[in-house]
Amino acid sequence: MLQELQDVINGTSAEVGVPTSLTDTRLNSLVFGPYDDAEIDSVRRQALLLRSTPECVREWFGRYGIDTATAPVRIPADPERELASRVVVPARRASSPPVDEFTH
Repeated sequence: MLQELQDVINGTSAEVGVPTSLTDTRLNSLVFGPYDDAEIDSVRRQALLLRSTPECVREWFGRYGIDTATAPVRIPADPERELASRVVVPARRASSPPVDEFTH
């Protein structure tokens, strides 16, 4: 299953021309596509190396409704957290309803 997800992310990265990753609802990295070092902010670097995201970043993302989003959500940059802007696209299993795990 993990290899299938990796293949999807690699294909998505190639198709859209930007690095992509797949995380769980706590923003822990599951799989990620290739990245050029110039494209990685400190938050993404930590997420890739440690496979986790700081609580302050989960709260920042939660402000923009990603926990219940059904369509892509643009997350603005946050220089204080050294976070570049990004687009978050929800991907949920059909058998699982959205889970509100973010604190606001």
